[in-house]
This record gives sequence, C-alpha cells and structure tokens, in this order.
Amino acid sequence: MQFLRKIFFYVFAAIYVVFCPLIIMYSLGYIYRPGTDAGVVKTGLIYLSSAPPGADVYLNGKKYAQKTPTVMQELLPGDHSVRMKLEGYRAWERKVPVEAEKATVLDKVILLRENWDEQAISKEPFTGLKPVPRSGYFLVSGDGDLGGTKVFDYRQEQLSPLLEEGSPYAGYGATSSFVVRGSACALVIAASGQDERALWMELSDGGAKISDVTDLFGTDPGLVLWLPRQEDQAFMLKDNSLVKIDVKARAIYPDYLMGVKGAGLFNNEIYYIKEDNTLDKIGYDKKVPSKLMDDPDLGRSLFGGTDLYRVEVLSEDYILFLGGQGELLANRLPYRFVDKGVKGFKYYEADEQVLLWTAERIGVLDLSEEETGSVEFEKGPGLVWERSGGKDIEQCFWVYKGSHVLYRDGSEVFLLAIEEYGDVHQDKILDVKPGSAVYYSDQTGKVYFLAAATGLLSAVELVPHKSLISVPFPKMPDGSAGRQEQGGRNGEAGTGNMGQGAVR
Repeated sequence: MQFLRKIFFYVFAAIYVVFCPLIIMYSLGYIYRPGTDAGVVKTGLIYLSSAPPGADVYLNGKKYAQKTPTVMQELLPGDHSVRMKLEGYRAWERKVPVEAEKATVLDKVILLRENWDEQAISKEPFTGLKPVPRSGYFLVSGDGDLGGTKVFDYRQEQLSPLLEEGSPYAGYGATSSFVVRGSACALVIAASGQDERALWMELSDGGAKISDVTDLFGTDPGLVLWLPRQEDQAFMLKDNSLVKIDVKARAIYPDYLMGVKGAGLFNNEIYYIKEDNTLDKIGYDKKVPSKLMDDPDLGRSLFGGTDLYRVEVLSEDYILFLGGQGELLANRLPYRFVDKGVKGFKYYEADEQVLLWTAERIGVLDLSEEETGSVEFEKGPGLVWERSGGKDIEQCFWVYKGSHVLYRDGSEVFLLAIEEYGDVHQDKILDVKPGSAVYYSDQTGKVYFLAAATGLLSAVELVPHKSLISVPFPKMPDGSAGRQEQGGRNGEAGTGNMGQGAVR
C-alpha cells in the first residue's frame, strides 16, 4: 500500500512538473509548437469584425465557434487563412498575418451582397446628379433646365423642387457650378439663350432660396472660395486678382489682393500664392501678412507656370496645391507628388491620409511623420497607387471610416479595399446611367445614383447604418494595447478642410 502511494505521488509530481509550467505559459500567451520547429513560442491574436455582423468564421479551413465580431486567440505567428460567410452575402477570404504579442485587427470588413437591393427613391427619371459634398443635399436634374431640378435631402430621403412655382429661372440650364465641401450653398452659372446668370442657391429640405448675383460674380468667375457656415464672405480669383464679395450685403471689394495666382481659405485666413511665386497668409481684416514660403527659387520650381492654383490647407503646417494641369504639389518634402493629371483629392484627417485620383489611377498619400528617439525626422509622405488600369475615373469617396474607397469609372462603380497586406481587392458594385455622377454618404452608408436602365434616383446600402457607429477595439486578454493594423484607416471621413476650395 505504501508502495502504491509512492507511485501515485511520483506520477502526480511528474504531471505537476510538466503541465503546470505549460498552463502558466499558456495563460501568458505562450504555446508549444510541435513538428520540426518544435518549441515554446509567444502567440498572437486576430480581432475580426464585419459589416454586417454575425458572419460565420473559418480559421485555416475549420469553422470557428463564434461569429463576428470575435477575437481568435492563441494563434501561432505566421499567415492564417480566414474566411467569413453570411447568408445573402459574398464570401470574404484572406491570408492574414499574425505576429507574436500583437493583435491583427480587421475591424472594417465590408461584406458585399450577392444581389444588391436597389431602392428606387424617385418615381420620375433624371438625367444628371450634382453632389454638394457633406452638406446633406445634392441636386438631380431632369431635362437639363432648373425647372426640372430637385433638391434631395439624403438624411430624410426627401425630394423637393429646386425652384418655386413661377420662378423666372425655370427655363435656364446650368452650364457650370461651384460648391464647397460642408456648405449647403452653391453658385450656379445658368443660361437661357443668350442670357447668362450667376445664381446663389441656399439649399434646404424645402428646395432652395435663389438670389441673382450676376452683378457680383459675373458669368465667368474663375475660382470661387468660401468657408462652410460663413457663406456671406466669398472670394473670387480671376485675372490674378482676388475679389472679396459680401453676398448678404451685396457688396463687392475689387482688387482685394493683387498679383495672386493661387488661393485657399482656412480658419478665417487667406492662403495665397503671389506672382513672385512665394506663399503668404493674411486674415480677412488684411492686417500684416505672414510669410509661409519665402524662397523664390523653390517657388519658381513649383509655381513657375501661368496656371491658377487651388490651395488646400490641411493643417497649420501642411498645404497642398492643385494646378491647372493636374499637378499636385506641397509646401513640404518632397514638394511634388504628381506632375499632371490629378482630377481631385480628399483629405482624411484622422489618419493624415490623402486620397487622390487621375483618369487611370487611384493613390493614397501618407502624410504622417515618424519619430526616432527624441529626434523627429520628416520622411516625406509616400504615395501608394492602390489601383491602376482605370479607363475614366471621375469620382472617389472614402468609405467606412477610411477602410475602403468607392469610385466611379465611366458608368461603373467599384469598391476598393485599402489593405496593408496582400493583393489589392476590389469588387464591382453597380452600373449607373452613362454620364451621371454618384454620391456616397458615410452618414447613411448608402450609394446614391441614377439607375442605368430607368434613370430613377436610387440607392443601395453599402454599409449597414448600425455598423457606422464607432465601437472601441477590445483590450487584449492581458490588458495590453499591442495592435497590428491590417484593416484600413480609422476616424471620421471628411473631417478635413478639403471642401474649402471650390469644385467646378
């Protein structure tokens, strides 16, 4: 009996010696890896979230116990196959890297429907759609005249006539327009026969308040600027002269600034390129200007042409310039990003990213800085062309807090996943009426467009509305904040100042 007790004692002692350290290491995130590379290694995890949630998860071909959102823990370092499937949606599958002691975060995955449910908003067809970015409204036109144009409030999904009944401008057709991101106002140049008018429109859910401002802006105003919620103070750049216009008081201040070849607005200040190719800023009160770029040689290499430049102030320190040939420049290294062809760009303030596009390519500029020790080095932003081979890319939008890009190439609309690993993934979403624009709102998660077959104003829900509500990333089991970003960019899209230069 005593002999059996000794045997049991030694057996349990051996089990304790072998397994207790393993249990302790497992609780600390270590795991034993068998095979030729046998040994104890530190593990990582994958946090997975999808829009919509509730998708089945498969890890390395085996179904995982939990649905999205979920945390997959105790994963060996290396690539893992992750697949998500939800009924009615296309399967999503990627090779996902895992690093020891880090969390690979895929928290902005959009699951695409197998068949899009197009919601027809209007009963009558339209021929054109004019976005007024981040204002809550856009315009849809009928037969090309203002009388058939309506204002769409996409927050309430309500259509209202642009003009009041009996408006003298009902037979006028828009020839060009100026809008500012975040402002519910638009300057529309309209013509009826030989008569041209400049019309100032204040959009609302009941239509628009129309003012004839031809005497202020003329019918070929050049570049027009104003700040959101300060629409009474507008500026017009033409013939190297900046004119200030008080829309409400109907007052014009010609030659407000002379010798100007580029301008932009930021924080109630005017940023302007002078004819000697230097850059200054000055308050609306026109007190002493501040020198921002006072090197004529550098300025000549950047602004030496005869084009007018659109100045976009992203922050107090970073300024971009868009020239008439589509050249994209900056006030900091490397100064010149693209020599020609840029059609537009949008700033994503939370992660300091700029989305830009040409007719054939879509790129992302990383404006963030890296810090080494106590010394900060400006590395110069890197431009990554995320998509090449386009035919006629006209519009791009940040989607789902910067994790994706929606773009229109001709009459086709695509969704591009901005990923930091693996191949570029994109999917075709829909076809739209040829020659018409589209609009995406991160407030509603919907794409608005004119249906290809009918011309009806329609919408599809790209991101479920409840998925647009920010949910903090859960802490790792040990409470650490280790994180390996793999799912795109965070923050609220469109919080920068990109709309402060007019878009014509």
